[in-house]
Amino acid sequence: MALLAEAVASKPAVMVLDGHPAAQELRSLAQGLAAEPDVAVLVIGPLRPYIDVLVALASGVTGYLPPEVGPAVAADTVSALCAGEVVLPKEILRLLGELHTSGRGITVDRADGGLVELTPREWEVLVLVRQAYTTKEIAERLVVAAVTVRTHVAALVHKLGVDDRSMLAKPLTSRQS
Repeated sequence: MALLAEAVASKPAVMVLDGHPAAQELRSLAQGLAAEPDVAVLVIGPLRPYIDVLVALASGVTGYLPPEVGPAVAADTVSALCAGEVVLPKEILRLLGELHTSGRGITVDRADGGLVELTPREWEVLVLVRQAYTTKEIAERLVVAAVTVRTHVAALVHKLGVDDRSMLAKPLTSRQS
């Protein structure tokens, strides 16, 4: 679990990840980046479903590229990240702009390909579940009762159309495979 945190602790200018990180990787990454915020992280992975990209960004990823980009674009992106820039495709920037200006919840992909709106608190809980935090740990971080976290998790399972909490922790792309 601590592998990515250890990699971040070595203070590389940029870390490049191939594909959406799994739950334990996201947690390790988020913890490592909390201690070393100057490390840039680039994920090269699919842009859809958006929920996987948004969770990665919420975990500290500062660059995202679709896998079909060529080596020149990847090299330019790494250079930009080294210069302190955030590099995201226009599609993701547009999505983030809509989230910022809507004032509503966050619209994400369901397991069946539909869309659903999450409340800001549900989004926080989802990110922490995707980072492999337990109910108790989430309750402590958000300063709420464990039963409140369980209520949010139940709502997320229902809204996202998955079978149980364990499915919430998996990238949607792996659920569709």
